[in-house]
Amino acid sequence: MQDAQAQFQAAVAAFRSGRLDTAAEICHALRAAAPDNPAVLHLAGTIALRRGQADEALTLLSAASAAHPADPAIRVNLGSAYKAAGRLDEAASAFRAAVDQAPGHAGAWFNLGNTAAALGRNGEAEDAYRRVLGLRPEHAGAAFNLAGLLAGRGAHDDAREAYRRAVAANPESVEARLGLGNMARLAGDLPAAVAAFETALALRPDHAAAALALGHARRELGDLPAAIAAYRRAGGDAAALAALANALGDAGDFAGSAVAYEQALAKDGRNAAVWSNLGWTYVELDRPDDAVTACARAVAIDPGFANAHYHLGLAQQRRGRPEAARESLERAIAINPRYVRAHATLGLVYGDLGRAADVARMFDYDRLLGRRDFQAVDGFGGIEAFNRALAAHVRGHESLLWDRPGRSTTLGSQTLDIAGDAAPVVRAFDGMVRAAAADYLSRQVADAAYAYFRDPPMDWRLVVWGVVLRRGGHQSPHNHPSGFISGVYYVALPDAVAAAAEAPAGFIEFGASNVGDAGGGNRALARTRMIRPEAGAMLLFPSYFWHRTIPFESDQERISVAFDVVPTSP
Repeated sequence: MQDAQAQFQAAVAAFRSGRLDTAAEICHALRAAAPDNPAVLHLAGTIALRRGQADEALTLLSAASAAHPADPAIRVNLGSAYKAAGRLDEAASAFRAAVDQAPGHAGAWFNLGNTAAALGRNGEAEDAYRRVLGLRPEHAGAAFNLAGLLAGRGAHDDAREAYRRAVAANPESVEARLGLGNMARLAGDLPAAVAAFETALALRPDHAAAALALGHARRELGDLPAAIAAYRRAGGDAAALAALANALGDAGDFAGSAVAYEQALAKDGRNAAVWSNLGWTYVELDRPDDAVTACARAVAIDPGFANAHYHLGLAQQRRGRPEAARESLERAIAINPRYVRAHATLGLVYGDLGRAADVARMFDYDRLLGRRDFQAVDGFGGIEAFNRALAAHVRGHESLLWDRPGRSTTLGSQTLDIAGDAAPVVRAFDGMVRAAAADYLSRQVADAAYAYFRDPPMDWRLVVWGVVLRRGGHQSPHNHPSGFISGVYYVALPDAVAAAAEAPAGFIEFGASNVGDAGGGNRALARTRMIRPEAGAMLLFPSYFWHRTIPFESDQERISVAFDVVPTSP
């Protein structure tokens, strides 16, 4: 007995030190003398599992479990053997039996969670990971895996908290920091996302996914030089090259953008999105024939890709072929009826074709411009007090940036999205916009002369940003491609603008586009509407409407808050 016990301890020592062959030889000798000893069967099965011998491990561990059914540790290793053999349902049953026997066994719960997740039983997996964390709050793997499940079902706030726990438990985990950054980015907390991605890269300077994610966050912050630098760090695969090309295009380096797109296509020539974007870049480089060729490749690869038809329409427009442009743009809209850029450009093409009736329907300012005037706001009293509070919030916002890159604002400052701010003045503004937008939508849908409003989104979210213009400040002609309807609320105005009756300085003008009208005959561009802003007034309009603001001369600020109603449902 003493000799057998000593041999067993020697086998355990050999197993723990990684000398698996020695441990297996000792267990073989012990089993010859005592074939039903559960401890020896358990050790021998665990050794076989470690050696990748799943079938032998199952035989030994099944025997051990039959000999000693009350031992949860045997059940856990039996579950691992089933899992190694690809028998996931039986693995889950073994792990479930283990936790039924020992509810405080964190390892069994963790294995159950992993197996349930592999089987697609995500609710069971989430419960198991939460059990692990209840027993061992510092368990990095359970926190990380739980975060992934939560993120997968859209519970981004809970996922972010779980990733925080994973990072706290294992600060060296690049993947946990990457997940934390992705959740922060989805929440619109771009500074936190950047910090997480930069820490991940400090831990692993060669981590391509972290560099790519950092580039995306930097680009969304409007820091294009930093985004471009991050994309260059991400390496030379097709996705990184395409992202680099996008950022270079945003920065106005269309030649560099074209080269990067071409390099991406050399690695993945079947990517319709890259062909389409290359075509758009060729349009910017005034290479319309090359643009048509590239966009036609995109359409051939994916005929249902609305962007490719839109970019082909742009190329045909630049090529001086408005009828071909019309066909492509109308096809893009047929695929995606809410394609704002396609509507905006189609209106111009209708103007080129002299289709006055179509232009009049699309840019019907009498019908499609909405307005609501506010006299008071709950919680703030009169509109003047509300506007003072909103102006202070915009002026003091941490994201307010002078001449933000990639935006239409010149000689002024603009914030990032403030819709999620908890400040009472923003929450009040949110309610004002939602009520006004719902009323505007209902009226337009009931009287839809143009097809844009015949299938409005059932669900939507708001994106809101503040704009502070100073002397000479203005916004160049643009539309709002992310929205469905857009609007602007006037917070504070220079005296000269507020008092003006006809002088256009500081006014908003609908009609002027970023294309220009060299010949002076485009009927769409001939339709304009100039509106004097008034503090407390909110304008609403289709997001495809071209609009700009007129520069003004005053030392007083012109403060407005713009918004987009962004569809979140088909």
